[in-house]
Amino acid sequence: ELVAGDIASFLRSAGYVHQLFVPMARHSADGSFGIAILSRLPMAATEVLPYAVEGTGHDIFDSASMHSKLRTARFAVALPTFNVQGRSYTIGTTHCPWTPDASAAEFQRIACDAMMKLLGRRELVLCGDFNAPRGGEIFRRLADKWHDNIPPGCVSTLDPRLHRAA
Repeated sequence: ELVAGDIASFLRSAGYVHQLFVPMARHSADGSFGIAILSRLPMAATEVLPYAVEGTGHDIFDSASMHSKLRTARFAVALPTFNVQGRSYTIGTTHCPWTPDASAAEFQRIACDAMMKLLGRRELVLCGDFNAPRGGEIFRRLADKWHDNIPPGCVSTLDPRLHRAA
């Protein structure tokens, strides 16, 4: 997740040259923010699969409105495919709906089910901010479909110095 205005800086500082950016919402000061995959490797193909919670799922919401933030954000999966040594690899990223207390809400269930249906049986590595604490309902839905590669002993991947929820 990043602000569109920061992409050029990330590309330069890390030596990336390729990007797939999908805006999710307006950011009051810096244009839009959204999800992205930045890469040193060229992308052989890209695909963006929007999934709606309410409305069309294609509109950029106003981040000043909490109701809008929770209910009508543009959620999507960004899917670049890379060719490496004669093999194709698809890497997906998303940012799923959030709730203030990390419990499952109906709009998260709807979004999670819509995303899983869109992705079907594709072979991919799926990353992102799922807003789904390990062991919770949404996490279990995802883990029932895909293999979780985070070691079982890992309680959280949040850095307690950098993230307020850690």
